[in-house]
Amino acid sequence: MAEYFRRQPPLTATTSALARWRQRLLISMALSCCLTAVGCKRQRPRKLLPAAIPPPPADSATEGELGAGRETAFGFVLPRGLRVTARMRDTVYAKGRVGFEAAKRYLREQLVDSHAEESKNRLVLSHATVAQHPDDKLRFVLSQTGNGVTLVIRVKTHHEAEPGLSEAERWKRAGLTPDGEVIENEAR
Repeated sequence: MAEYFRRQPPLTATTSALARWRQRLLISMALSCCLTAVGCKRQRPRKLLPAAIPPPPADSATEGELGAGRETAFGFVLPRGLRVTARMRDTVYAKGRVGFEAAKRYLREQLVDSHAEESKNRLVLSHATVAQHPDDKLRFVLSQTGNGVTLVIRVKTHHEAEPGLSEAERWKRAGLTPDGEVIENEAR
């Protein structure tokens, strides 16, 4: 680099502005390279990594199987990886990024007395019961989506109406008139 500057003619009044700009650029580049080289030689103290992180606790489920999760729907414990997206009086919707085959195995292992209808990417278990609630009949629809599965659980058990109520009284308890219109609350 030093030879380059020796070969250059000295700056004179006749030297063009472009040549002066070029020379200043080369000098600033040379200085920045020198400063960078000096700065890189300094060793900064490294942050010490914490001790080895212990592995997560062993799960009872083997690879390809789903373990029980924390969320429930009508007494049924959803598999790990499925999250409830909507909850209504008689229906629960759940989604998750789990394998379709693993979810299908989990449902069949956990449910009792179910009639299965199966296709390539959908499983319907009608009239299924959960061991903890044998009186409730549930319908499970497991569908494969682009990035996981969707599970819809519906209660199929219809409880009998209280004996001795007239049709108008049953409508009133449901909050409707016999014509199906909503009863306005007089307390408002």
